[in-house]
Amino acid sequence: MNKNVLKLLIDCKIYPLEAVKGACYTFTDTAFAEIEQISKGKLQVILTPKKESKIPAQNIRGEFLNELLHHALRLKIAKNNNSIREYIVTRALAAANPAECGELMQHAYNKKNVVLKKKSKISKVKLSKNFKNKIEKAGLSSRKGYKKDFAGITQNWEDKHSKK
Repeated sequence: MNKNVLKLLIDCKIYPLEAVKGACYTFTDTAFAEIEQISKGKLQVILTPKKESKIPAQNIRGEFLNELLHHALRLKIAKNNNSIREYIVTRALAAANPAECGELMQHAYNKKNVVLKKKSKISKVKLSKNFKNKIEKAGLSSRKGYKKDFAGITQNWEDKHSKK
């Protein structure tokens, strides 16, 4: 057995399995990693340093524990910010097509963890006549495509660049 093999006992109440896996994956360029379940809530991580490792064998334990802490904190922050992240993505999607995202927006506003002062009904957005006229003139009112393609966006590459 290699004298540089490092065995770490991990408490899953402190570090979730996903964080342990993330730290092990991060270390795949430095060491061979193996995860074993010792008992319920206890894991053992076995790290065997690679010969070409950039981290000295005596520093691997500390570096691995730092990486484990990093992954555990990242998971906790992601969990805490999940509802606001969903809200932001929903708002971005609704901004792209507000007429069809009313129900989706209502779902985002009704999330327990998102506190908003004012609920808006995006599905009932009314466009001014002036704006509707501009859309018509630009040829953008058709749902199935553009009437006029000023920038050549709807053309495929071959049609746009072929020599006729």
